[in-house]
Amino acid sequence: MIPSVSNRVTLIGRLGDPEYFGKDPQGARRLHLGVARTIRKGGRREERVYWFTIICGSALAKSCRRLAMGDLVAVAGALRTEVRLDRGECCRFVEVEASSVEILGGKTLRRHSPS
Repeated sequence: MIPSVSNRVTLIGRLGDPEYFGKDPQGARRLHLGVARTIRKGGRREERVYWFTIICGSALAKSCRRLAMGDLVAVAGALRTEVRLDRGECCRFVEVEASSVEILGGKTLRRHSPS
């Protein structure tokens, strides 16, 4: 028997450029965030940065006001695809519809030693 498949994703990364507000097809406000995830290979200096577009509904957007560029965040949500025109061509975009966003640390992580 095949287990049920759930469309869930959790990303941990740093916030990119300042967020912006858009509207969904029904006219409700939503917040767009960019989250970057850096992948380093072994001890080598080769690294790749992957950018993810995070969409927050209006209720979640209100709680994300304290986020700042460079913050380390954990985002939980569902993947969705959207087809849009980009430079005259039809393109498919994959985004994360966030159900929660949690701040894990600021721009620079500080380690606290026990006193």
